[in-house]
Amino acid sequence: MPPLVHKLDQHPEATFVPPTNPLTPPVPTVTVGQRILSACTGSIITSLIVTPFDVVRVRLQQQSALSAAESAAQAPNMLPPHSKIEAPLTKPKLTSSSTSASALKAHKLHPINVATLPKGLGVTACCKEVFWFPTSVDYCVASEVDRCAVEHAKQMRFTGTWQGMRTIYKYEGIQALWRGLSLTLMMAAPSTVLYFIGYEYLRDLSPIQSEVINPLVCGSLARTLSATVISPMELFRTRLQSYPFESSSSLAFQKTLAGMKSMLAQDGYQSLWRGLVLTLWRDVPFSGVYWSAYETFKAKLLRTQYFHGSVDAFTPSFIAGSAAGALASIITQPFDVGKTRRQIASCESAGQMSMIPLLTKMVREEGFGSLYVGSVPRILKVAPSCAIMISSYEVGKQLFVKMNGNNNNLLA
Repeated sequence: MPPLVHKLDQHPEATFVPPTNPLTPPVPTVTVGQRILSACTGSIITSLIVTPFDVVRVRLQQQSALSAAESAAQAPNMLPPHSKIEAPLTKPKLTSSSTSASALKAHKLHPINVATLPKGLGVTACCKEVFWFPTSVDYCVASEVDRCAVEHAKQMRFTGTWQGMRTIYKYEGIQALWRGLSLTLMMAAPSTVLYFIGYEYLRDLSPIQSEVINPLVCGSLARTLSATVISPMELFRTRLQSYPFESSSSLAFQKTLAGMKSMLAQDGYQSLWRGLVLTLWRDVPFSGVYWSAYETFKAKLLRTQYFHGSVDAFTPSFIAGSAAGALASIITQPFDVGKTRRQIASCESAGQMSMIPLLTKMVREEGFGSLYVGSVPRILKVAPSCAIMISSYEVGKQLFVKMNGNNNNLLA
């Protein structure tokens, strides 16, 4: 078999034969800086478009984890005595501003099952009226608070990708769909540079001649490096996106930061890489499958009659990137669920388990379907993001090739 000669720049505008005439202008090439700029531009465009899908994916996976934890925590027959709280059944009369809290004691109380109260339920969520005592303490005077809380929890429960987006928009505002975007953009530069540039460098120097195995191995190695570097930022972003009931992004950021500080104080700096092994379980096979499928799909497209001899760098890259991203996403979805479970865990056993025991435990306690929770928003995020990213990268390199060629012609 002849040596593998495989470049991403397979269109005529980016593939050049070395000149035989010494007077011929220098061959235009794409510099490392131009490759970095192309990759970063693509990552910014991708992040702006697909971040809402990532937020919904994290929420769906967190919701599944919380539901499983609550089911395991509840007693089969009855709740312990301390799980009941008392709330006023009727509105107390206030005769003057000097009314004390003792006036509430005369009113009949009924128990509330706190297990049905969703986390993040604000004091006004189920209250028909709120008034303040002289101590400025909010007091809810609604009746049947427990039934209202159950209805509130049902309204906030995600049942799918688009319904999840509508729910977040309704209760938290449209800005919540882009929570973590700033961190995503901060991660984009080092991650993209290490990943894309590293992949091309390894691919071109690799002695492996197989057109399937070479991108699989090189893509896996490049992802291992980039994932290790950005793991602390991704941990922070995942925790930030997991807050489902905070309407204020600044408050969610503060709580996430406080949680990270507490984690560092308790577990040390190595905890910043919590879930890295699980991330590698997901990202390394994903990258291997993605690059192998992408190179294969793109090569087949370029050999078709429609794209043969075409200078269009966008369309074949977009189609191949989308198909490869969807395929890799489906294959590695269980690892993505395991990664999210571990990263949002604090002191739970899930935060300390390795991948295979964690996934085995999930299947045993929650069923096989738990491994594919959030798969739809992830595919809706990954497929277009891969398509946009790789096509933007290819188009950027093509533009720089033309620009460099024009500059060389002017200098000739």
